[in-house]
Amino acid sequence: MNEKTNSIITSDLIGITACIITDIIHEVIGHSIAALIAGYDIALLTSVYFKSNPANFIISLSSNFFSWFVDTEALHQKQPFSHLKHH
Repeated sequence: MNEKTNSIITSDLIGITACIITDIIHEVIGHSIAALIAGYDIALLTSVYFKSNPANFIISLSSNFFSWFVDTEALHQKQPFSHLKHH
């Protein structure tokens, strides 16, 4: 494969990995930690859906704040992908 094809494949894999990590942070860590702290039971947890018992809108909002916090911290890192060449 040539360099351009390698670059495209690398970019795609970074995007897919970022999507998976973001989903895990949002659903599993964000909602679940908030529910456990509040003392609620986790009724359903999938890669795209979370439901606690009892339902609470604060638990739903907490994952957005947690995701924002993780994103903000990631942006403050000094050029985490500086080793990749930009054409």
